[in-house]
Amino acid sequence: MIKVPLIKTLLILHLLFSTSGSTLLNQCYSSGTTCIRFEKSDFQFVDSVQLTSDDIPTLKDESSTTSTRIVLSELLSHLAFNHSWTLAALVVNAGTRTNVQWKIAPDETSEHPIEIQDPDGYDSPFSNVTVHCVDIQNYADDAKRLLVIPPDYNFFFTTNGTSRTCATSGLTLVPFIWDTASRASIRGMSYFSQTSCTDNCSALSVPPLLVRFCPNFNNSNLEIRIDQVDDFTVALSDDLLGINFQRVNKSIEFPMGVMNCTILMENSDILGDNPVCLGDGENIAVKFGANPKMTVKQEVKTKFSPRTAFLKNAKNAVYPNFTVSHEKEVATCSNSAKFEVKQISGNGFMPLLATNNVVLVTGCNVGGKCTSSGPIRTQLIDDASVFTVSIDGLEQETPASFGLHLHANPSFKQCSSKTSPKDVQYEWKLNGEGQMFDDGLKLPAYSFNVDELVNITLIARYSHEKTYSSSTTKTIHYFGLPLLVTLDCVERQIGKDHDLLIRVLAVDQNRRDSSLKYDWSCSIINGSDGIQSCDLGGLNIKEDYLKIPSVKLAQNTIMNITATVSSGDQSDSSSCLVNVGPSQIPTVMFYRLDEKKQNAFDYIRIQALVSSSFPTLNITWEIVRDSQFGFFNITSFLPSPTTIIKNVPSKSDVFVSLTIPPSGTQFAAWPGLMSGKTFVIRLWATNEKGSSFADLHLLTNAPPTIGNIDISASSYPPVALETPITFSVGDGWNDDKDDLPLSYQFGYRIYYADNSSYEYRGSKSTVKSIQFYLPSTTGNSSEECGERVGITAILSVCDRLGSCSSEESGIFSVDQSQNASLASLDLISLLNTDVVNGNFISAIAKINALNIELCTENYDQSQTDKITMLLFQSLSESSESEEFQEALKAAYSLLPVVSSEILTTVIQVLSNYRQLTFEGHLATESTRKKRSAENVDAPVKIYKATESEANDMLKVYDILIGKDKPVVDVFFLNINDFLTGFCVQLDEDSKRFMSATGGGYTEIQTQTVNANRDGYTGKFNISGPNLSNITFSSYFSSSYASWTCGSTSSSTCRYVCLGTAWISSSAIADNSYLAEDLFMNYIDLSINKTVSDLHQLSLVDPISGTILTPSNGQFLYSVDIEVINYKPINYYNCYIYSQNTGWDFRQCVPSNYAKSVQGHNFLTCNCSSTGIIGVFLVNGPTPTPLSDHNEILLTIVIDSEATGEDLIKIFSRIANLSEVDPKRFVKIANKGNKTIQATLRPPYRSDQKSNALAVQSIQKAIGYQKILMFTVLNFTYSVVKRDLNGDNYARKVTFNFQKTYLTQLGTDVDDYAKKWAQSMAATLQISEYRFKNYKVFFGVIYNVTITLPFTDEKMPLSAEEISLMIQECSKYGELDFELSSESVVIGPIADTDITMLMVMHETNSLMLALAVVLSIVLGLGTVFICGAVLVKLRTDKLIVEERRRANLNEHQFQLPPPPEYPVNTTPFHVVDQYPLRRQRTEVRQF
Repeated sequence: MIKVPLIKTLLILHLLFSTSGSTLLNQCYSSGTTCIRFEKSDFQFVDSVQLTSDDIPTLKDESSTTSTRIVLSELLSHLAFNHSWTLAALVVNAGTRTNVQWKIAPDETSEHPIEIQDPDGYDSPFSNVTVHCVDIQNYADDAKRLLVIPPDYNFFFTTNGTSRTCATSGLTLVPFIWDTASRASIRGMSYFSQTSCTDNCSALSVPPLLVRFCPNFNNSNLEIRIDQVDDFTVALSDDLLGINFQRVNKSIEFPMGVMNCTILMENSDILGDNPVCLGDGENIAVKFGANPKMTVKQEVKTKFSPRTAFLKNAKNAVYPNFTVSHEKEVATCSNSAKFEVKQISGNGFMPLLATNNVVLVTGCNVGGKCTSSGPIRTQLIDDASVFTVSIDGLEQETPASFGLHLHANPSFKQCSSKTSPKDVQYEWKLNGEGQMFDDGLKLPAYSFNVDELVNITLIARYSHEKTYSSSTTKTIHYFGLPLLVTLDCVERQIGKDHDLLIRVLAVDQNRRDSSLKYDWSCSIINGSDGIQSCDLGGLNIKEDYLKIPSVKLAQNTIMNITATVSSGDQSDSSSCLVNVGPSQIPTVMFYRLDEKKQNAFDYIRIQALVSSSFPTLNITWEIVRDSQFGFFNITSFLPSPTTIIKNVPSKSDVFVSLTIPPSGTQFAAWPGLMSGKTFVIRLWATNEKGSSFADLHLLTNAPPTIGNIDISASSYPPVALETPITFSVGDGWNDDKDDLPLSYQFGYRIYYADNSSYEYRGSKSTVKSIQFYLPSTTGNSSEECGERVGITAILSVCDRLGSCSSEESGIFSVDQSQNASLASLDLISLLNTDVVNGNFISAIAKINALNIELCTENYDQSQTDKITMLLFQSLSESSESEEFQEALKAAYSLLPVVSSEILTTVIQVLSNYRQLTFEGHLATESTRKKRSAENVDAPVKIYKATESEANDMLKVYDILIGKDKPVVDVFFLNINDFLTGFCVQLDEDSKRFMSATGGGYTEIQTQTVNANRDGYTGKFNISGPNLSNITFSSYFSSSYASWTCGSTSSSTCRYVCLGTAWISSSAIADNSYLAEDLFMNYIDLSINKTVSDLHQLSLVDPISGTILTPSNGQFLYSVDIEVINYKPINYYNCYIYSQNTGWDFRQCVPSNYAKSVQGHNFLTCNCSSTGIIGVFLVNGPTPTPLSDHNEILLTIVIDSEATGEDLIKIFSRIANLSEVDPKRFVKIANKGNKTIQATLRPPYRSDQKSNALAVQSIQKAIGYQKILMFTVLNFTYSVVKRDLNGDNYARKVTFNFQKTYLTQLGTDVDDYAKKWAQSMAATLQISEYRFKNYKVFFGVIYNVTITLPFTDEKMPLSAEEISLMIQECSKYGELDFELSSESVVIGPIADTDITMLMVMHETNSLMLALAVVLSIVLGLGTVFICGAVLVKLRTDKLIVEERRRANLNEHQFQLPPPPEYPVNTTPFHVVDQYPLRRQRTEVRQF
């Protein structure tokens, strides 16, 4: 988007430049039937020229009246840039002829006066110099008549008077090229007169300058002036993929950053579709879109200047490159032979001008460069079938350090039908010796020496009705790459009191292991005695660094320090200019860049060390603006390039770094670096004594230009699993010659109806085509596997330095096979052929297609085992780390189905890969000693892994974890390797994250933590699929705002890298080795008590990549960890694990409650160290003992009044949180004054919590969060004591049923009576022996006698209290009288249903006689019953017991208190919130 100031600038320029053009350029002139009009052309004048009086018409003496004669073309050729042109001229003005008469003549004797009399006028742009070239657009006079002077004519002048003023006697000419086109419209000397313009007027190309000659009156001091008429120049880029504008006139200003190309040009459509324009103020780089329409010498106009420029050719235009596809042998029955020019590059997105025939093809690009294919030979075969083979992936010119992967490409053609033959046998020979019998041949890097020629012969045999044989031989020339030598500076300044240390980075690109020799030299280039040698006596000048002590430095001198490095017969050098300044100024020293060229589309990190003798230091990053180098606006991604650093340690180097991001990152205004440019990165350091700086050159590498993907099939539409579809490199892929060869990686992407996609990629190689058998995209709908709707081809092309470009084709479809089973069998046959030929990658691709098409992963395990094993066996000790990575990535899709033995092999391959990539880059002891001696940190060789590489490896490890394989040690090492490899790529001002995701068990992430950054809050997200985050404490901020870092602990860092890893709890459940390693030696901890995933938190040194181990005991951070199945009534602890100490709860203290975020519960762990953190379920404190036979009165004070409806909801919520049966909450009441009450019923059911646990749970639950909208201010509880008489008598309780159950009871009535008594005993938690005489009468009445307590009863309760307890249970429906098919409905027990059974004294004979008489009166039946009762009363004596009452106790509501630590507590002996174990009288799950 263009900014407002830019719009204003454009408007002002438009107003300034919207004047009318030159009168000459707007007029037409005719002579007879010829009409011409002027058209500006690419006619370049020289910048300056030296002429003498012999070169122009001159009066030789005062007496002479006729000047010397000069051939017009010879004179004009001095002014033209191209001296080979033949130039003529048009005279537009010849003065007044009063004093000077200009003449022309075809020879030395004749003369023709120029009959034009048009004075220049008052606004003449000319000055009175001998020769003045002026912009034709500034010539506004209306020329009525013109004279043509042919090139071979002489021109001269004669004088008629004494006045010699050039203003009235100058000759003004318009030069033009005398070529075939101009001679067609202008025939010799002739006059042209002004006329009206018509379509018949032909264009005459003229230069942008007019030439005016003043008469030279014997003046030897000629004045020549050539005006600059160009505001800018424009030229094709060397790769022909765009144009570059360069400002000439400094009064104009080009925009900066990425712009819409319509801002640059009115006719921006000539740049192609969707071009890209990028400016830096002085230059604009344009990358063509598709189908540009530009040619050399084309006039180009911008909106920033009224002038135009003509497109110049590139200085070093690339040559076109193409491949001619043809048949080496053609059968006599074929109708035709096809020759096709393919894989065109170096054409600038525009068609090549091609000439071709059967034997030769020549193509020329827009830059005028041409390439010939060489002779093409085709042989006619007297056979109906032709079998041929070719080698794909071969580069005839290959660096010795580059590996090739060759592939056999067979073809079988029967007349006009062409197929891919099966079961072909191959034999490869290198320099005539047999090597392999696979369909591919690997030539690893460094296998051959520089300048070695290797002959590759491929012999192929194929049987089809008869045996066919074909062979081909190609030669590879291995050439050497130059020795790379770079210093850590190109120019720098240093105080005279500092030691000067300069390092050199040298890379021998032609040998895997090389012996480099170093030699340092130094010269002083600003001395009074000229260039002098420095005093390097006594210094070691044969190492990869040079250290000059301060005593050898002299202030105000400039030293040119050169490092010369040799390896074998190669040698190169690099120099740095060092300005020695005053004492005590800061010192700036860059780290060396690892590569000569940096990939412009990757993150580029620049590191430096700055030292100062004073506590305050200013650091400023700058991009030096120089016409010889590129420029970019650093504030586009770094808003504040200056950093003020305070409290700088006096004997420490401050570590600073700058990361230049690629385009398309989080910085909208940042267009990215221009590729192919060199930038000067300058770092300024200033203290109170002055400033110093260091410069570093940054050379950018462009990725290959994006081209096309060619897709072909033997039949259309292609059929799934049957038709081979060939993806090949199309036109347009190209790169700088120094970055070749290119590598190619093909793949495909399947699109599904639900907008998801699946991507498959093959291996990277130099092979330019590949065959795939693909699944169908029609008629394949499946609930399990989805519906495929289309496929696209994918091609990634990388140059030798690892910079890549990618392209995706349009969507195409693949039909479903009519017989999928048969097609599968045929494809399996091809798959077996691939295995025989050693093409395991192709075999895996076919398995992948089968699995997708058949919607299964249950492929034959023996086959997958064989393929995977052979794939891994193809790796050797000489294999590169990239080959290991590709093999593991290719086998990834098979690992879920291979056998356990193969997985064991995978573990060994992973170990080898890790040793090759990570351990191979570790610093040795000798290098550590060297760095220590230098007392300056050097960047440690940490393997800088990519995110895609980490993704691949994490996925493989996750599969092994899921398969229960013993990979625990290397699993954690792998995580740490990638965390450190990521951290050394991040800098203090970068907002960049680096992350990787495995196959469901692991994720990792790294980021910068800079407490000095503006807007720092200390809060960061950590890895994992949930919303976990970490918040650093103020102690952390003060500790890591400036801290000692580096491998020698001699540097100061202002930031630290946070590396986090998420390990799913399911990984521990699925892998017994991981569970055993973490929990084997722990009694209190186990996987069953894990309630969270594990999170590894690491602080990493950004210089050395070392994982820090803080151990000062202060809280560093608090981390929120998601708890699974969180319950606020449970008790949790945060444990932190390290390999040295194991699990420890003392270094992390949990919050009392978890917090809920978007439906997830997070417990906050406040920790004082780093490691692997997990949350575990622990035992809570022993609750206060409470009787389980009494009710508990709960009293709650809330912050506002509650309605009756609110009361029900409040206690329902409390019951839910505390997991207390809601039926136990009775007598809910509002007592006013924001006080509410409820009575908690005793736990009369086995699944109910005891009163003690219930009260503890309620107490913890109401402190968790607001209950509805109410905040609990206070909570108390008390035991409700029953109002007892205190007698010592038994009781009889009568139960009244709501209906008769006589039928249901049947003959089992006594059994049911007993069961109900036992049920009541269980409910009331008393002995069943306290119930006697239980009897059911008529199915509606049930009587039970409650006896007095018996000896040794554990919890003796009086019969009175038990009867009241039964009465309460009947009221709240807590009694369970069950029948076989239903429950008995019991009515509430009234006081009258409870009968006190008292003991009476023994009776005498009189009373007995009286009773007998009365019995006779009442009836014999009554007499019998009464007698029996009296006998019972006499024989049974009830035991008397005094009534006891329990005192009521009240306990105030308190939340669980926070931990209290003694004053003298050590950092690692934090008192636990709750002890690990306590003796409890009962065990309950809560």
